[in-house]
Parts: sequence; structure tokens; C-alpha cells
Amino acid sequence: MLQFKRARPARPRLARGQRVYAIGDVHGRYDLMKALIEEIKRHWSNGAQDGVRTTLIFLGDVIDRGEQSQQCLDLLSRLWGSSGVIFLRGNHEDMMIESAAGNPAAQAAWLANGGDATLASFGIDPPRPGEDSIDFAERLTAGVPEEIWRMLHGTVHSWRSGDYLFVHAGVEPGVPLDRQKDRTLLSIREKFTRSNLWHGAVVVHGHSIVDRVEIHSNRVACDTGAYRTGVLSCICIENDVITPLHVWSGYGRRS
Repeated sequence: MLQFKRARPARPRLARGQRVYAIGDVHGRYDLMKALIEEIKRHWSNGAQDGVRTTLIFLGDVIDRGEQSQQCLDLLSRLWGSSGVIFLRGNHEDMMIESAAGNPAAQAAWLANGGDATLASFGIDPPRPGEDSIDFAERLTAGVPEEIWRMLHGTVHSWRSGDYLFVHAGVEPGVPLDRQKDRTLLSIREKFTRSNLWHGAVVVHGHSIVDRVEIHSNRVACDTGAYRTGVLSCICIENDVITPLHVWSGYGRRS
């Protein structure tokens, strides 16, 4: 639950006894998603276990652009049924949901921003000549398994632990956290990333691509552009320590 703005702590911390892995935008790169989960397992096995609750957070935009969106969603749906796994809604999941609701503007935006790759992964044809938005929405809905839709509709816009807030894109600077608009959490960019203001929490986000994980005093950026760069990143936060983890195309292969 979002909270009112509060003073900046000297050393931001998670809630006591909590360890969080926050994964940046996957965008249809199942190969990297699978490799990063294995890397997280290795990292987790080397840490303390007793009295520590581990949470795995996907920061949104698991789908689109890359060619393996169905495989990504299938894997995530298996994980999502477990306790300690959180799927934040990204703007791309939001466009897919709105497209299935028959929203023609959302359908146009989705297809122009990588939704065609998700359709192809499910074997669904894009809108046909003369097909209206409702007919396409019905085909989209029927072509994606019900358990995937349940998961997509179960996505949340934010999650909080201690001094950290996890969202897809960011927050409106200067606006209390309990007054943020969902649209802002899904889509804000430069106004947030260029701000040095304290937001009431350290905001962990994806959405805006960076060369490597960036750790600032008021935010942590985790999207390293997996679909374009071949690098997928996450951070591990425990107490007041942030540790970046990365995998890349060909990660773990042996010659």
C-alpha cells in the first residue's frame, strides 16, 4: 500500500527479515529470463536462509518486442502461483489488457510497440483487413490461455517494503505516494528520471533503459534493454545493501 511522503533515511532499508530480487524489463527474452532466474537461485543459495523471507518481483513489461513472450508468460504463470512472487503491471501488459477489452486506441498503440511479437508467439494473427476492434479483441482473448489472463489481471501497480517502493516506470516528483496516478506509475520517464527530489521512498523501477543498473539516492533503475542489448538485469536488496545481478546472450554456455 502506498504511503505519505516521509523524511529521507540516512541508509534506506527493506523491512526486517526481507530479501528482494527485482527484475527489469524482460520484453520477450525467455532465454535471458530463464538464465537470470538460475542466477538468482545461485545467489540466493549463497545467502543467509534462516528467518529471511525472499520476494521475487518482476517490474513489468515481461512481454512484447522479443519473440518469446508466450514462453515468458508461461514460466511466470508457474512462478506466480507461489508465495513470494509479485508481477507488477507494465505499460505493455496494460496495453495488452486494454486491447483484449476492445479498446481500438490501445490496440493501435500495442501493435506499434511490439505487440505483434506477442501475437506471433501465441500464433494469433494481427487485425485482419476490415476487422473491427471487438472482433480482434475476441480473437485475442480466445487465443491466450485463461490462466495467463488471470495473472495479467492480477498484476499490481506497486509494492512497498521498508524504505523501498517498487513500480514499473516511476512516480510524479513532488506528489505524495498515496496520490500517484496509475498512468504515472506505468509510463512516466524523464520528469521522474531527471529529478533529484526525495519521493518518500527509494523507487525501484524499469521502463527507462540504462546501460547498466543505476543506483541513485532516490531511485534504482533496472531496465538494461534486454530485447535490444541482450542484457537482462536485476537487483538484490537485503537490509541496506543493493547488489546488481546480470545475465547476457550466451550466458552460461560452455565451448
